[in-house]
Amino acid sequence: MSRALWDILRGAATIAEALVMVYFIFVFQRNNFRKNGKGFKITAYILCTLTYTLILGITFDSFSSILLVYAAFFFVASLLFTKEKIPVKILAAIVCVAVDIAVEFVVPAGFEDVFYRFSAQIIKLIVYSVIIQAVNNKKTGLGKKEWIFIFSVIGLSFTGIGLLNIISGNASGLEIPVLLSIEACLILIAAICFYMTLLLNRTQKESERFKLLSQQNEFRRQYAENAKKQYDDIRRIRHDIRHTYSVILTLLNEGKTDEAFEFIQSCADSAAEVEVLIDVGDDITNALLNAKLSDAKQRGIKILCNVDSCFSDIDKVDLCNLLGNMLDNAVEACVKCAEGRRVIEVSIKSFDGMRLIEISNSVSENVLEQNKPLKTTKSDSELHGFGVKSIRGIAEKYGGSVSFVQEEDMFRCDVVIMNH
Repeated sequence: MSRALWDILRGAATIAEALVMVYFIFVFQRNNFRKNGKGFKITAYILCTLTYTLILGITFDSFSSILLVYAAFFFVASLLFTKEKIPVKILAAIVCVAVDIAVEFVVPAGFEDVFYRFSAQIIKLIVYSVIIQAVNNKKTGLGKKEWIFIFSVIGLSFTGIGLLNIISGNASGLEIPVLLSIEACLILIAAICFYMTLLLNRTQKESERFKLLSQQNEFRRQYAENAKKQYDDIRRIRHDIRHTYSVILTLLNEGKTDEAFEFIQSCADSAAEVEVLIDVGDDITNALLNAKLSDAKQRGIKILCNVDSCFSDIDKVDLCNLLGNMLDNAVEACVKCAEGRRVIEVSIKSFDGMRLIEISNSVSENVLEQNKPLKTTKSDSELHGFGVKSIRGIAEKYGGSVSFVQEEDMFRCDVVIMNH
């Protein structure tokens, strides 16, 4: 290969190094540029990349001076182009240079140094991506197991790369291409594992979000059905009232006072059969919840309600989803108990700028010991198991929290919601 081509490749490797490190500096600071225009961002990237490329071509007297110049450059670049706070700018510069040094130790320049320069940039890109994802973990939502897997794979891959570089120092002939191929495979494996883990996690989150939306749509359907049912009931009641008044008036006109009193008494007894077990300040939500509680009562569950707070400032669909899921979970656990021991207690109180919703139910086992994650026990788990997640999501939406407590044979779900 000609000398000129090698020089071109080395120049390309240097530019790649500058691009990777400038990319990290800005992304680490959430691309929080001083101006939002696309032209400003492109200009910032180009200027920083070209300037850092020139700095990489300068020979320094000592290793410490290199560190200081690199860190100072990235800090100044952050000052000029980003709006983040000073501590974040300093941290970005330190982390960027620290990773660069660590990778240079793992992948020292040696035989075919152009290859090593490019492979080093790929490794840096992987490490920088891991750091960015870790900083934004709340957004990405990776769990402890996923992070352990990612760091294990990357750690093993980089250890293997370091060992291969040591071996390649004494290698010759056909051994060198083989070692380089193995090193490339290790880098590729680390990159694939990292990005596949992110992709699978995002896919899982999207799947869960879709199922939660499906569940919420089911409550919306029930909400709409109860609204229609309530409207039909009102029309029926108005018709019945007209009929009732007509019968009473006829009996009184005919002088049949005793029959009129008997008819009025029968109407009062019929009205008493319509039981309102809970009132949360919204008629349609009441209809949905009372339907669930009435069904629970027919299944031999004793219902106790104590409500001294309404929910006029909470979205009615959210309220249906929240209380509906809490009641569904309570009923599901309660029916597993022996008859005569089935109890559900509903308490809603308001104090100190917040509401406390407590729904307790009898249980046949220690739920928190047998099923600590509170996963669904239904056979069709693909379609269920999102009740607890939905409860948590709605509570967090209104600045609240969820907790679970078990005292002897009673399990309680506590939801705190801030008043708005």
